[in-house]
Amino acid sequence: MRKKKFLEILNKKLLFLDDRSKKDILQKYDNMICKKMIKVKEKDVIKSLNLDFIVKKEMAIYKTKLFFKRIKNSFNKFFCVLKEKLKLFKTVRKKTSKAEKSVFHQKNKTNGVTSYSKNTYVFSKSNKIILFIVGIILYIVLFFLGIIFFINVVAFLDGIELYSFILISFVLILIVCFSLRCIVDKLNIGVFNFKKYNRYYIILISLLGCSFGYLMFDIYRLEEVDDFSEYYTMSRETNMFDIDSDEVNVKFNHIYDNKYNIKYDDSLDNEIKIVANYYRNYYDLVIKKNRNDLYVSFHVNSRDVISTLIDGLKQKSIYNLNELKRYDITIYINEKDKNKINFI
Repeated sequence: MRKKKFLEILNKKLLFLDDRSKKDILQKYDNMICKKMIKVKEKDVIKSLNLDFIVKKEMAIYKTKLFFKRIKNSFNKFFCVLKEKLKLFKTVRKKTSKAEKSVFHQKNKTNGVTSYSKNTYVFSKSNKIILFIVGIILYIVLFFLGIIFFINVVAFLDGIELYSFILISFVLILIVCFSLRCIVDKLNIGVFNFKKYNRYYIILISLLGCSFGYLMFDIYRLEEVDDFSEYYTMSRETNMFDIDSDEVNVKFNHIYDNKYNIKYDDSLDNEIKIVANYYRNYYDLVIKKNRNDLYVSFHVNSRDVISTLIDGLKQKSIYNLNELKRYDITIYINEKDKNKINFI
């Protein structure tokens, strides 16, 4: 099959896509085929492409983009309406706030209560609704801060001596609790004295600043480890496969930066040997083989990475992730079989 024919069939199968998306996809595969044709014949390049898989993949990508586009449009509409409502709300609030404040002071005078100073703010009904919503949000924030504080305490008991994380989460909990107390008081009393509460917030924010300063000190004490020879060794894994056909496509996971060396070994007969050196604390190695395709992939093992970083923090060290990510792949084949192998 020729490139032109391949693109025509692909164009027909991408029936439900809009013209712009269809044009971009066809241009993408046109460029890909032209690029591969520098080293491989046109018919071999087309043969290596799975048309049904390409259609499924591109349709899935298109549907995903369409889904997120609809969500984006919905959010844009929502925020436009919200913006208009806020403008209207501010206009109404300015008018009602003055009226309610004058009525509030008049009632206090008739009841013999001393009038409030300039630092006192009287809340209208609309303001109370906003305070109620803010209070709910703060309760949710307090819940998550409690979880973070608990995790920090467990980490400390497990041997990670970073007191600053516990201190920061504790001070943040105090700030949120104090803010909730203020909101409850304001909803009950209906007024807010800025001068009365400012000093408490200044103290709490000062404590938070000191906590972050202590965090900088904790981070400064950590030692960066580049050499893992004392802690971990690179794992070595060898896989042997028979070359069952006249052509084998060796495919790599393109999420990662593929680094491989090709070496010739005359002792191999219609065989391909893959030797991978990598850190098991960071990667899981997956190799799959069918008749014509050999797929090599690394997957980040998130659980092991976190465990490795925690082990480092217990020793007051930060492991260099660039070193953990390092790997190399060596592919051994017989020189007479080199034309049978295509690297994709």
